[in-house]
Amino acid sequence: MAAAAPALALAAWLALAAWTQDAPGIPLTRSADGHFVVQVETPSGPLHLALDTGAQVSALTRAAAERLALAPAGDAQLDTLTGSGTAGRRRLSGAHLGGTALPDLSPVLLDNAPDSAGALDGFLGLDAFQGEAVRIDLHALRLTRDAAPACTPAPGLPQTGGSVDSIRVHVRIDTGLAGSVGDPELGERLDARGARAQGRGVITGADGTQISARLIEVRRIIIDGHNVERAVIAIAALPVFEDTDAPLPVLIAGADVLDGAVIRLAANADGACARVEGREAR
Repeated sequence: MAAAAPALALAAWLALAAWTQDAPGIPLTRSADGHFVVQVETPSGPLHLALDTGAQVSALTRAAAERLALAPAGDAQLDTLTGSGTAGRRRLSGAHLGGTALPDLSPVLLDNAPDSAGALDGFLGLDAFQGEAVRIDLHALRLTRDAAPACTPAPGLPQTGGSVDSIRVHVRIDTGLAGSVGDPELGERLDARGARAQGRGVITGADGTQISARLIEVRRIIIDGHNVERAVIAIAALPVFEDTDAPLPVLIAGADVLDGAVIRLAANADGACARVEGREAR
């Protein structure tokens, strides 16, 4: 038994190395609809999951849960951008991300996952990173452990500050959303500044609910140290905005606006936080 100790220590060190800043890190890929995707290994096979900093809990398509033969784990309240409802859960144990064991998860089931390519198995939420601080590099496409967390987790989803065409906004960091969405107040202020309309679109929630949105072209978005020139954002009266008590207009920054940035994320059982850096901060 004593002879096995060095081997166990080496195995633990190798698992940790996958997360450190100096290691190559855990690779990310891009899906056809713009999501940042990680591969999670499970005892029953791999899962391709979109990295979702805007979800408290992970989620799987029903097809993926059935393929892995995951046992039921009761029901849960599912809060999405477009509303709330009840969803079944499944028990996922023994999963690994880049050689590092993930905590036991109870992902909710999605019957209407917004994946135009049909290639995703679901979303990896904040529950997979409890007690961790990570750097999500959306330029180099890798995920590493953050040796010096940039912020202290607070209740709720990761949020920070920024501006849209010099209008100060409250920013929610949501890599699980392919496009970015502003609340009606932001839309009114942009209209007053002569922002160009770019037609209309539809936002589809995880429960299949669709909400009409109008599209606006903006000149510049700043989120912490990350700058984006020329972007098109959606403006919609989402139910999630009704639950926000922010004193400023709200922008939910999705994968399109966050592309090329470094997200420094920290999470615990109570909530999460994030800071966003531009390429020059690497």
